[in-house]
Amino acid sequence: GFPQFIIHFPYAWEKDAGFMKWMQETNCPMAYYALSAQKLGGSLGTDPELRYVNPAELGWGNAVKFNHDFVGKDALQKIVDGPHRVMTCLEWNDDDVVDVWASQFTDEPYEVMDQAEDYDPTGQFEYRAEKVVAGDKVVGVSTGRIFSPYYHKMISLCTMEPEYAEEGTEVEVIWGSEGTRQKRIRAKVTRYPYHNEGRNDAVDVNTIPRGTRG
Repeated sequence: GFPQFIIHFPYAWEKDAGFMKWMQETNCPMAYYALSAQKLGGSLGTDPELRYVNPAELGWGNAVKFNHDFVGKDALQKIVDGPHRVMTCLEWNDDDVVDVWASQFTDEPYEVMDQAEDYDPTGQFEYRAEKVVAGDKVVGVSTGRIFSPYYHKMISLCTMEPEYAEEGTEVEVIWGSEGTRQKRIRAKVTRYPYHNEGRNDAVDVNTIPRGTRG
């Protein structure tokens, strides 16, 4: 899939006090998704600044038009023009994932990974993000962990330093929130987007029927 608000990244609403005040005063339902109202899980920790991303990192840089003024224009222009993190997909090691699940039958379990995707069982919304490392260096942030029953793989999206983003690169995902037992799960950079069947970029639009013929 592609990065999506709520699942893979939060909006930086808290950076604009006036906007946050307006949402609260108008009982805007979207205020529910503000970072300050939610649980921040995963090994990335609770610093909201580490969870913010920009259009260039999401792969949306070519959709930004700089022919008008907007908040952050100059800063974003520098990011788009310079080196920046890129969006990739990670395929998690099967044995390491099974080990996390099997640990639930021991006295020292890892944080649960029982469900196909992450959610907080109390009903509170959770923004979960894990550190991705190469050795001891943090090189990316994994979000949106999900098990694919079609491909039989645990996968996630990852905002990655460009020098580690080549397909086949081996890294590790640090599984487990701060204060819990953590595990280094082997992972490798794989194709992005992950779904590789029925892709629109492989369709010859000239073969699509259009209109009617008399």
